[in-house]
Amino acid sequence: YPIDPEPPRLEKNMSKLFFWSRQKIEKFFQRRFFRYLFIGGLSFALQAGLYGMLSRWIWPSGSRAVENFLAICITAVFNFLAQRNWTFQAQEGQYAHQMVKYVIGVVSATALQSALFWFGHAYLQIYDFFVIFVVGALMACYTYSVHRFFTFRTLSSHV
Repeated sequence: YPIDPEPPRLEKNMSKLFFWSRQKIEKFFQRRFFRYLFIGGLSFALQAGLYGMLSRWIWPSGSRAVENFLAICITAVFNFLAQRNWTFQAQEGQYAHQMVKYVIGVVSATALQSALFWFGHAYLQIYDFFVIFVVGALMACYTYSVHRFFTFRTLSSHV
């Protein structure tokens, strides 16, 4: 058997490991649903952070439902841009059409999310951040379906 004059190098093995990990991470984010979850997670963190800032520091005596609504509206802008450009990689020519559909989806999602928040926090008197977490998880499923099959669906696939 030939004897390898040089033992395996740690740098070589680490670079292979890094390359393997990078490939796995890239493959993970190439899947549309996982990209949606990633952007959704960022949107959820942004919305919860904005709600926390509004309800605890900026306007502590304000209505929790109004503060939640404001946080949702601000987060919707980030979410549209990220979902359109990265998750669904929508076509450029359909921007106005998709924006109208997105607004319809966001209005329906915001109404549903606000109603569920009010029901959980004001009516059932459940801790507000717990309600945001549970409702956020439910809304992830709802909005993925709306965006996947309505908002970012190409015009040619409707025919």
